[in-house]
Amino acid sequence: MGCRSDQNYIPLDSQTEYQFAKDCETSEEVEFYFKLPEKFKIPTPLDHYNPDWAVVFKGENKIYFVAETKNTGEGIQRGVAEEKLCESEQMKIAYALKNFDCLRSEYSDLDYCVIEKVSELSEKL
Repeated sequence: MGCRSDQNYIPLDSQTEYQFAKDCETSEEVEFYFKLPEKFKIPTPLDHYNPDWAVVFKGENKIYFVAETKNTGEGIQRGVAEEKLCESEQMKIAYALKNFDCLRSEYSDLDYCVIEKVSELSEKL
């Protein structure tokens, strides 16, 4: 994609992911981002779950996000309507949230979010 990612080619699953990568490239707040490899898996009782992105924001105290990009047609003002996702996707996301809650006890600058756009991450800074 560009200079803010370590990947020359990013395999994208959707238009939402394409727009997210493009926004990471143009956002002045994003220092670095990359699409998480398929081997990055969070074990859940259902199956292994692979979040979409890792994003590092600029600043004196860097903030690190692991992000799952979804588009449920709600628009940026309303964010992702998780209730519109299939039940297995909702459960995998719930397990990922618990996983990152546990990690935050050691890594307070790490967060996990289900979002559609980079600007939703910026709001959490």
